[in-house]
Amino acid sequence: MARLRHCICRPRFLRGVIVQAVWCELHKGSGAWAKRRLLLSTDLALSAVEIVDAYSKRWTVEPLFAALKLTDGLGAMWQRSRTVLLRWLHLVQIGRVLLVLLTAKAESEVVALVRPGGWRKPATLTPGLVKDALARRFHNFEAFRLLPATRAKSGPLRGTGPPGRAAAA
Repeated sequence: MARLRHCICRPRFLRGVIVQAVWCELHKGSGAWAKRRLLLSTDLALSAVEIVDAYSKRWTVEPLFAALKLTDGLGAMWQRSRTVLLRWLHLVQIGRVLLVLLTAKAESEVVALVRPGGWRKPATLTPGLVKDALARRFHNFEAFRLLPATRAKSGPLRGTGPPGRAAAA
């Protein structure tokens, strides 16, 4: 259930653009009403219900955009070239897909690494738990030591051999 109010107006903060404003309150399962939200649409042909439906479809992708921006490092990628951006995006998405595949497969080795929180059922397996488990497992692994040494303009010199603390790579 929802309570909707709508009107066509010209908000000052949009500098004269005519919009349809919809105030929406959704009914919670507990019997209370959620906080009133204001939704704006420049398509005046849409009804209030269609505007709420369009916004509901939009919010299903917002967690992905937040993850890309905040956890995957794309927040500062506007400073990079297109080639660097695409390379980084492909690497990050390959890592995300591998986490999802490890979660879906749920092999005994992966499940043994995961330590779910006290509030979560022991059988629960999510990509975030798998990522945390792998980060704990490889926290001493220094991948940059596997790269060739850099020159003076590129930064400090690094060794090319395996890390001293790595058991096996």
